[in-house]
Amino acid sequence: MTMSITIVMVARIIITLVVVVVILLPLVVALLFFFFTLAVIITTILAMLPFLPLPPPPPPPLCPHDQHQHRTYYKRWKAGASRAWSPKEWLTAQSRSLAKNSRGYQLEASSSWRSKTVNMGDADAPPFDPEERFLEISAASLEERLKVVQLVLEDLTSRAEADSQKLRLLVPTELFGSVMGHRGETLRNIIQTSRAQVWPPLWFQAPRGISVTPWEEARELEALKLVFGMLTQLGNQPEAPPVPPLPSKLGVRRPSTLGAIGSNMPLKIPVDIEIPPTADRSFTFPTDQTMDHVDNVEHMGPAAFDQLDYRDLLRSLTLGSTDYGETVRSISFDMPAGRGYGQIPPAPRLHRFHVRGKAEIFAEDGRSFTKKQKGRLSLVSEDRVHKKGVERYQVSFFSGELSRADGVGIIFSSHLPKNSDIQQIVSVFLNRTGRLCSRVNQRVIRIASTLPQIELGDVIEVENDIDMRCATFTIWSASGAAPATTVVSYVQVAEQLTATPGQSIPGHLAVVVKNPGVSVAFLS
Repeated sequence: MTMSITIVMVARIIITLVVVVVILLPLVVALLFFFFTLAVIITTILAMLPFLPLPPPPPPPLCPHDQHQHRTYYKRWKAGASRAWSPKEWLTAQSRSLAKNSRGYQLEASSSWRSKTVNMGDADAPPFDPEERFLEISAASLEERLKVVQLVLEDLTSRAEADSQKLRLLVPTELFGSVMGHRGETLRNIIQTSRAQVWPPLWFQAPRGISVTPWEEARELEALKLVFGMLTQLGNQPEAPPVPPLPSKLGVRRPSTLGAIGSNMPLKIPVDIEIPPTADRSFTFPTDQTMDHVDNVEHMGPAAFDQLDYRDLLRSLTLGSTDYGETVRSISFDMPAGRGYGQIPPAPRLHRFHVRGKAEIFAEDGRSFTKKQKGRLSLVSEDRVHKKGVERYQVSFFSGELSRADGVGIIFSSHLPKNSDIQQIVSVFLNRTGRLCSRVNQRVIRIASTLPQIELGDVIEVENDIDMRCATFTIWSASGAAPATTVVSYVQVAEQLTATPGQSIPGHLAVVVKNPGVSVAFLS
């Protein structure tokens, strides 16, 4: 009996093993084959990723109260297309068509996209087409937007435009002051350099169908009118005189001789220009206000398009996104071809290096140089001495291997240095490590204030207030970090150079470079 039970149990075990082997083993093999095939597919895809086209980026979010979170996009119109370009990350193209009608141009948007990556070098030479007539710059951080405006103007004013009478530059912005900069200094300098003519926004003259949302409305509009009034007055003068400052109650800093490229002190006047959602979709800008002519075609208002459905206009201002809200804000001005085109008019605000010595290679315009020889330090100064007022500089180390000895500072002297011996100068300077120091010949004194270490691509801003005997050093990081600034008083240094109390001390900017291959450029 016991033997029979044992035989039965062994038989059951054998049958169970046979069933497991016959049924489960193929399933396990199938699973192993599946995972192996999946691994091969994933590996192949990863190997092909560098050769696949990159998808277009999503449109940047618009936050009117935080302008530093935006990216810079250009829109460029020509015969039948407009392209949007981010100089730091993306070149995004969107097909559009311009259909000419009896009253002007009408913008028609489509949804076809293509994209490719661009590097930082491309941002220094935008591929603007000479045939293009309209340029739109959408929401971006202050630094990026002003850089875009500067690049655009340098490109437009450097080529001959014999056939066109005007070019219209349209600058939509979520904060009017972000483009205006220090009390409008940026736009004033644009006008002075390009001989542009400013047109006030349409809503100041004919706000039909457009309303201003309440936010201390009277004060903000008054500030805008003051700015445009000064710009208009400036444009009517044969030689641009100093523009009177805005009232101090507006909370903006005093103007200087330089524009606000790279500044974080814009005119902080948030004014929302709102098109009511209930407005008629056939709304068109009035044809009897703020008219101008581009290529013998009439355009009006800041939109520069007639008979334009306002919702299409909103889409065109926001790269096809509806997340921006139904608001339109813009500045526009015309650039006449016959007054300065073909060459950049001389501008006293442009700084240049003093071309001297054989250890450096200077650009033809004197605004940049590269050290080419090993050996002693190179001391390269600007080409002129300043004796009064406020002078603001911006320089950048853009290539090479920086050393601890590299730096930027102000040399106090009534003449430019005759050699590169730094032990024969009196100066206040910022070295590569972020240390601020004063030098009187061979004696160097460290100042308690420090700034971040200077890296390639950083913008070093130096503002020398000769009358107040102080210098302000600011570093705008290429990484996008918040700018760092400090003010240095050189009263004690000045007292060693003059016996007259309160006398201004002449000075000029200078750059020190050690390693060959290091390149430096003026951005101001």
